[in-house]
Amino acid sequence: MLDMHATLAQIPQVVQAVQAHLGTHSLVFLQGDLGSGKTTFVQHFCKGLNAPLATSPTFSLLHTYKTPKLCIYHYDFYLKGFEELHALGVLENLEQGGVHFIEWGDLPLLSWLKSCGFSPLILSLKRHDETCHYKLMHG
Repeated sequence: MLDMHATLAQIPQVVQAVQAHLGTHSLVFLQGDLGSGKTTFVQHFCKGLNAPLATSPTFSLLHTYKTPKLCIYHYDFYLKGFEELHALGVLENLEQGGVHFIEWGDLPLLSWLKSCGFSPLILSLKRHDETCHYKLMHG
């Protein structure tokens, strides 16, 4: 679907390329090591849509950013299993229209979403010195 290398200054071009694959209700799993640029990508996505500055939702699980066009949801599921997320009621939020960026989503969550009829995307981020490799694929 998408395979790009970009410097920090080139992230807006990556955002534009990713946006071309998104609809009014999209789920995007952000996969990458700690410090790979997952939150930085969401920050640039929000900036491109005149949304508030995105920050890491590490301790709150979810941050929501409203824009004139759509709502952006940014999740951090680090060390949160499917059962815990279900018990907290977070998963129901994924039914809301908008773009949902999910950091640290695991395979059981991905499988469950697919079984519920969602078509999640995966954006893989891999740092290489001064650049990052972005690869967007179907989940």
